[in-house]
Amino acid sequence: MLTIRKSQLEAFGEVARRSFEDKMLDHLAGFSPPLVKAAGEAQLRKSIHLGVTRAGRYGLTHQGPVRLYLELMLLFGAHFDTDPQYPWAARILLEPGPVSQQQRAEWLFEKTLEHQARAVGPQDDYASCVRRAIRFLTEMSLATLTDENFLPDMLRELKKADSPRFVHVGIEGVEALIRRGLEAARSQQLSSVRGMALTFMLMWVFGHGCLEDPLQPWIAQALGDTATSEPEDRASLLKTRTFAWLEQLLAHHAEGARS
Repeated sequence: MLTIRKSQLEAFGEVARRSFEDKMLDHLAGFSPPLVKAAGEAQLRKSIHLGVTRAGRYGLTHQGPVRLYLELMLLFGAHFDTDPQYPWAARILLEPGPVSQQQRAEWLFEKTLEHQARAVGPQDDYASCVRRAIRFLTEMSLATLTDENFLPDMLRELKKADSPRFVHVGIEGVEALIRRGLEAARSQQLSSVRGMALTFMLMWVFGHGCLEDPLQPWIAQALGDTATSEPEDRASLLKTRTFAWLEQLLAHHAEGARS
């Protein structure tokens, strides 16, 4: 009688996991080439591993639903499932009752299309999205923000700078994101008004978990730079790294368009 040891079963599982990772590497490289090129294979593998784990918490284990979950991580950030900008994602993933994986995936896909149409608009190619992020980060008026009234000040400026998305996300979701941005900024010694605003804006552009997103490694690297300790200096470094990253994404997009 053939006996398969536990170590052999684990080895088979590891082979299957690695095979799936390799498939997803190829797929995601085609899904978002500039982001994948900028982040690199090692960070993409970390993102895939994280995504498979997080998808599994919601009972998503089949290849199709997990692939969609990973795609949404690239679109909305690694922690889109708990992001107040996308409450519909949490509702679908946590929908009680006997809902199949395929049904949840179909609902997620439909709501993603709706979000993109209402919050982003028809010009949703990758380069346009990056340029819109640069424009948003550049044009947001920080001079009018105050420490005492940061939340209402930021609400006012955000509504002017990104009105369609502001309206689609809704005041409740925006306020929740601003509060998370404030907490994160203070924990990262970015307690100046400029630092708090930039932290929130990064969450608005890259998702509320961007400070620890494996596909945005430059953020953690900038925050971990021990050469700067003053809040204003840290904010300046983070802003410089942000624009360098966005320009890198545009460069990779242009390179792909030429090839």
